[in-house]
Amino acid sequence: MTHGMGSNRRGGKSWRCMVLSAALVCIGYSGAIKADFFQALQAYEQENYAAAYSGFSELIVLGNAQAAFNLGVMYYHGREVEANHIESLAYLHLARALGNDDAVAAQQHISEQLSESERRLARLRYEELQQQVVIRDDAAATQLYDLVQLQSVQTPMPVFPDEVHRRSRFGYIVVRFLVDKDGSVPVVDVIDSYPSGNYERSTLRTLKRWKFEPTGQQHLLSTQLNFWVPGSLRAREVEHLLTRDKIWDYAVLGVSGYQEYVGSILHLIHIASGKQTYVDESLPDKGEAPDFTELLRPQTLTFRHRQFLGYTLVHVDENGVIDAVLADHALEAPDTAALIGQRIRGANAGRYSISRPSRRDAILVQKLYPIPRQHTADFWWGEAAKNGNLKAQRILANQRIDWQFYLLQQQDLASMAWHGVRLTLDGEQEQGLALLRQAAEQGYRVAEELLSVLTGDE
Repeated sequence: MTHGMGSNRRGGKSWRCMVLSAALVCIGYSGAIKADFFQALQAYEQENYAAAYSGFSELIVLGNAQAAFNLGVMYYHGREVEANHIESLAYLHLARALGNDDAVAAQQHISEQLSESERRLARLRYEELQQQVVIRDDAAATQLYDLVQLQSVQTPMPVFPDEVHRRSRFGYIVVRFLVDKDGSVPVVDVIDSYPSGNYERSTLRTLKRWKFEPTGQQHLLSTQLNFWVPGSLRAREVEHLLTRDKIWDYAVLGVSGYQEYVGSILHLIHIASGKQTYVDESLPDKGEAPDFTELLRPQTLTFRHRQFLGYTLVHVDENGVIDAVLADHALEAPDTAALIGQRIRGANAGRYSISRPSRRDAILVQKLYPIPRQHTADFWWGEAAKNGNLKAQRILANQRIDWQFYLLQQQDLASMAWHGVRLTLDGEQEQGLALLRQAAEQGYRVAEELLSVLTGDE
């Protein structure tokens, strides 16, 4: 088995090697694979180069670095297309720009075979390809939902049947909902949940009983509800979730369904732990499933200082003694210098946040755990989304404008409907209602409900 084409997450053999054993995906994976990156790999292995070329080409708009690399290699060898070293170099330039380090050696190899004028043509073609990319790392955050804090009147929590708890002792669900002028919640929709299908029915039914103080306006809101039995989320059980049926291994290989699943697991863990984490870019990606033993271990931290007020970020040594103040812009008292040498009981070496909003409040201390980017939910959702996974794309569309724009381009019915609500509430009723009607006409039931509320139809 070679990994040159299949994954840029491993070092490997020569960049000319293009075959990844797609048969692995058939082991232990029960979900249907849609037309995405791994399906294109399977097509290539079966020598269906037309389907492989089409699949990789469709992923360029998503900024998929591995797809760009694979197209560069296909143009180099003349698979489905005539061999064209200028086109090959252009795609390899794009792959490198999108983060594929394996493209460097290939770029150099092909550049040495071309003239200066041919290299310029490849550069111009690369710039054209760049214009096709919609998904970019510097995309702005979306503001689809209102930031207002509505005064709740009635917000009961869902009660689940016993069989739900038997299926899973922990999970979460993210929903979006429309609050009407009278404070009622007539329409609710699911954005994301884990385990999928476990909490949806009870949650949707319960949220429609929620009630807020009327504002005379309609609001689009989102919330996340978390569920777990205390003590049920242990490091060993989490490790099993990530490694059973080789879930982590297949995610690393590029199977988008597994990648989305891993993202959901990591999202749950970081929430359930109650701990703060931060991405440390210096930490290497070892390709291994994360060990959450320390993150899920209970820890009691105490810091006593009568004058302390505000928020600060500090570093402590192995004895728990503060040896540096990393951020003091929100620290009201005492002076930064007075914190040096103070001790946080129960702490070991690392970064800690200390906060106290007012002198009536207790001082809260939390450790910040460094993790590599590859151990975050957003990393795996991003991988899954760029590989064509619709659920991951919808999750990210609630965070980033570029994914929202892409799904609107693809006429995704859920995205059209809720973006239509946002436009309508922002005063762009003609455009917003048009999107809602289009989604409703194509069979999206939630769009019909939203239209009824926004237009006042019975």
